[in-house]
Amino acid sequence: MTDRIKRLRGRMLDKTHFAFRTERNLSILSEETKGKPFIIRKALALKKLLEEMPVFIQEDELIVGGRTLFGLPEYTKEEEKNQIPRQDEVLGYGDIFNTAYNLCQDERGYGEFNGVLAGYDRILNSGLKKIKERASLEVEKAKDKKKRDFYQAVEIVADSAINFAFRYSQEALRLAEDSEDKERKEELKKIAEVCQKVPALPASSFGEALQSLFFSHLIIWAEGHFVVPLGRFDQYIYPFYKKDIEEKALSGEEAFELLEALWIKLNSDRDKTHGKPNFEGDTGQTLTLGGQTADGNDATNPLSYLCLEATCQLKMSEPRVMVRFHKKTPEEFIKKCAELMKMEMGFPTICNDEVIIPALQTAGYSEEDAEDYCPAGCWEISVSGKADDRTNSGVINLPRCLEWTLNNGKNYSDAELLGLDLGDVKEIETFDQLYQTFKKEVSYYIEKVVENCNRAVFSPAPFLSLMMENCLENGRDLSEAGSKYNNTGLLINGLATAADSLLSIRKTVFEEKRLTLPELKTILLSNYENREDIRQYLLNKIPKYGNGNEEADSLAKEVADYSCEEVSKHKNNRGGSFKPGIFTAGTFVFVGKKLGASPDGRKAGEPFSQNASPALGRDKNGPTAVIHSFTKLNLKKAVNGAIVDLKFHPTAVSSAEKLSSFLKSLFHLGAMQFHANVIDSNLLREAQKHPEQYQNLLVRIWGFSVYFVTLSRDFQDHVIGRMEHR
Repeated sequence: MTDRIKRLRGRMLDKTHFAFRTERNLSILSEETKGKPFIIRKALALKKLLEEMPVFIQEDELIVGGRTLFGLPEYTKEEEKNQIPRQDEVLGYGDIFNTAYNLCQDERGYGEFNGVLAGYDRILNSGLKKIKERASLEVEKAKDKKKRDFYQAVEIVADSAINFAFRYSQEALRLAEDSEDKERKEELKKIAEVCQKVPALPASSFGEALQSLFFSHLIIWAEGHFVVPLGRFDQYIYPFYKKDIEEKALSGEEAFELLEALWIKLNSDRDKTHGKPNFEGDTGQTLTLGGQTADGNDATNPLSYLCLEATCQLKMSEPRVMVRFHKKTPEEFIKKCAELMKMEMGFPTICNDEVIIPALQTAGYSEEDAEDYCPAGCWEISVSGKADDRTNSGVINLPRCLEWTLNNGKNYSDAELLGLDLGDVKEIETFDQLYQTFKKEVSYYIEKVVENCNRAVFSPAPFLSLMMENCLENGRDLSEAGSKYNNTGLLINGLATAADSLLSIRKTVFEEKRLTLPELKTILLSNYENREDIRQYLLNKIPKYGNGNEEADSLAKEVADYSCEEVSKHKNNRGGSFKPGIFTAGTFVFVGKKLGASPDGRKAGEPFSQNASPALGRDKNGPTAVIHSFTKLNLKKAVNGAIVDLKFHPTAVSSAEKLSSFLKSLFHLGAMQFHANVIDSNLLREAQKHPEQYQNLLVRIWGFSVYFVTLSRDFQDHVIGRMEHR
């Protein structure tokens, strides 16, 4: 890390760029514009924002740009506003399904895009000027008004992005004229040249590629989108790096400094995330490294290692790193990933090509596209520049389904009838009868969520669309199913809690006859009041998923299979399919608060199981047993992704070689996706007591890492609980 990078890192952590942020009341509405189509008005709003947004270049910066105004200028007419119910309370992370689902919304209540993997390589290799010229030709040819409007919107936003970069070029020249430092003067002149060229024209150097990427990335955010992934960064950026190194246009040290400068800039808006609750760091800025090429060879390259090294050195929360392993992944790369994992940042997430690629092909993705997959946002699986997979579109809460099974379709907490009333538990005489009832509730829940997702409507996205395959070709915006793939991802929540609970019922009620089903229902509704003996029995005497126990794992597999198959049989209203994933985002805590007690011994309001992991504290036989349980699931059915969380005390992974061997064993066992927190819980408790001393302490919370002291107390306690194995 150079002295420059140390200074830039310090300024970013001190949030000095906040001083450049401002507020202005902007509008593009006039008598002339009010009559224009919505997509044109939105494009004009982005144009206005990029024209009015104050530009700034801080001392030492090599990659420039930044959002200083937030939110598009007023472009929605009064009569258009709030046409769709807003979900200000639960947004997309809730477990209800009776309002239209749009995780983050424009003023009309129409959804903005999240987790769409933009085709950055389109801009890097073609330039926006060429894209604009193509759109201009299509405007003249288009007979369909909707197509013509789309192409006109693309013209506007492409031109606006070019002019935005030009404003930075002018600012760099102004600063160069004022600078008395000869070295910095030359740097600023170089920045001006780069911003004059990109993203208007194709990038031709490593520095130009990074700058063009950052401008494009920034403008996606400005257009209104969120959870913005970076795709296979080491694949589309590597040709520029390779060329500069081979031609000696850059030294290795200079290239690494540029890379670290970009990493720091990606932390600029980590506080500007979406939804409620708002987690500082839930940005979705994931980049994917490694994996394989279209011909099945290893795709790891020197830039892959540099990205890992930059993350190790900087120890910042952005960008979050995903790596792809396959049977030809080099030992050296696996070891470097292990070194990063030991750094106690919650990076990287590991994805297994040998499981994911066949799963995608089975789900209808071409072999070439499946081999080019990336995690979108947290770990959801999609394809860069080709898919609007809407990977976080709805939640299937399995513990809720079990509540309905036992309580005549009603929630424990408020007795609201949201499920199916399939009869009283007194009428259930066998476990199979109960299990079939549970499956009916799951199917019903899925049907309602599917209906909900198919009601969702999305706002036009002309800038994001110009980066996607098929949109320009077909003259259709992303919001009009313009991309090559148009699927919908659903999240299956609480697998372990549901499976463990079902096993508890099977053993205590139907096999041991320790309780009747009505008695168990009464105990659950009372939250185990005066029945701690039963709760402890359920907690400690009944086998649990995550310990390599065949009985528990088989039931978890059965529940997962059924849930995934039920999701997969549904089609969306955009010509695509529904894709199941076994993961939870943050629902395990804040939806867990709304759930009653579970038959596995979990008390009302406590978190339910996270992702495809065992419930909190239920895994007693170590991480290898967890993986054995996880890989008994038919993970290829979870085509939207399935991840297991691991936790290690730093002393347990004292050497990179030891951890590297463990990572390889996970891969060979067939784990789909996995990540780990490597941290001492005593350190976390100290951070709770003295937050001012631990401002830069990172932990993995779900699909992202966050500074521990910024978390609410309940999430802090959950992280500590996971590390203390309780």
